[in-house]
Amino acid sequence: MAVGEQDPSSPFKLTRTHIAGMALVSVIYFADIFLKASEKCYWYDELFTVYLCRLPSFSNIWTAVLHGADFNPPLFYLLTRGAQWLFGNGLIATRLPSTVGVWVFGVCLFLFVARRTGVVCGFIAGVFPFFTLAQYYAYEARAHGIILGWCGLALLCWQRNAEGRAKYLWLAGFGLSLVGALLTHVYGIYLLVPFAGVEFYSFLKRDRPNWGIICAMLLAVVPVIAAVYLPLFRIYRATVPTSFLVPNHEVFQSFLVAVFGPAISVLLLSLVLFGLEGMRPARFAITMANLSKREMLVAAGFTFIPLLGFLGSRVSHGPFLDRYFLSSIAGLAIFLGFANSHRQPGSRSAQALAACMLLFMIGDLGATIYLVTGSHRILLIEPSSKLVVVTTPSDPMQMYQTVSLNHSGLDILVLPSLDYFYFFEYAPPSVVSRLYFATASDVGFGLYEKLARWGHVDFKTTTFRSFLAMHKNFLVYAGGSGADLDAMQAIASDGYRLTSAQGDAGGIMYEYAK
Repeated sequence: MAVGEQDPSSPFKLTRTHIAGMALVSVIYFADIFLKASEKCYWYDELFTVYLCRLPSFSNIWTAVLHGADFNPPLFYLLTRGAQWLFGNGLIATRLPSTVGVWVFGVCLFLFVARRTGVVCGFIAGVFPFFTLAQYYAYEARAHGIILGWCGLALLCWQRNAEGRAKYLWLAGFGLSLVGALLTHVYGIYLLVPFAGVEFYSFLKRDRPNWGIICAMLLAVVPVIAAVYLPLFRIYRATVPTSFLVPNHEVFQSFLVAVFGPAISVLLLSLVLFGLEGMRPARFAITMANLSKREMLVAAGFTFIPLLGFLGSRVSHGPFLDRYFLSSIAGLAIFLGFANSHRQPGSRSAQALAACMLLFMIGDLGATIYLVTGSHRILLIEPSSKLVVVTTPSDPMQMYQTVSLNHSGLDILVLPSLDYFYFFEYAPPSVVSRLYFATASDVGFGLYEKLARWGHVDFKTTTFRSFLAMHKNFLVYAGGSGADLDAMQAIASDGYRLTSAQGDAGGIMYEYAK
């Protein structure tokens, strides 16, 4: 058996050395994520979280959600408000539930894999999410990082329950983890699929299914669907058109590139090490028979979640976004950890891969410190919208000088909904009072109206034609996140002439007169 690998016949036990190593990696992780969170201004999706959590009570938040101001289940807002109550309303505190969620995910993957193949392979699985798209959502004030934490806890409790030691305690933990996921994000329901798939496979093979797991899943999902999901689904249908973000056959390629592309160096390094060891024949350290078939099946189930999400999105007419299916990272992380246990006796390649991953983490932290403390800034692109996120909270409008420094007194029509929300939060008050959003064809229009009413936010939203009827002279800001070309055409056809245009790093400010 290779050095650092676990005898599958003996239970894995944490030692002081293991705990010290986990603490070191955790310090590196939190230092890196906290620095990145402190340098990232809120963007469109996060601002929905921020504005709702500014309401005086949770009752106000849930009322706003049930009227279409947002579409997350209640636990997400409770966790965010709890973090803000403890640590304030800053950039780090508001994102802390996601940061902790991704950390818990990694710890649980470490414990899950180390239980079977030892601490080195557990480390490989546990830190692998750091190199994927999950790292970005570790400092995002939305539910996606939190869901990963519930995913890791559910996996760990499921594994421990199958071992028979304190099985009812682990079963309760499994059920509560699923309830937590379901009450954090509606796409958390996909976490049930891998576990249900394992039990269905056992039934087909005439093995005895784990009825405790089946009951826990049913007890978790049925009440949540009835009490939370159905009301959210009805308001979503009334607010968002069925044509919004309809997935096509290309989503899988883009999903793989977005989610696992950042980890390409780790995956390639692992393949190289596999290839080098394959050049000399020898016995594998641990055969597939030593690994739990149920655990291999549950890992396979997680890797197939994006496919199931695609089918579900087509049926429900819901959006397919990469961040909704980050739990599939668990499947590849488990497989990567298990695969590295199949090294040749005496091989150091698993240790080499683990050491390189640790060095990559340290290097990432060093690069973050360099960018934060130096004159350079991180170029941060929001993965789904491709919006450039400002990374200078001390000067959040640095990319939008034509807006922040405008003293003409003219009203400003902001065409992209993403930019309007950002300006409303960060522009000077003298500018905010002149900002309008009036693109009725945008989904953001309806969301703004509902957030304005139920979230008590003073947005200036109107119909496009009404805005033109009220103005003879006005400004139009067409940002890089996507201007409404039809709106620009309508302005010209309505008799307005372009009198000036001025650009900045974020877009172009046009002045029109009639």
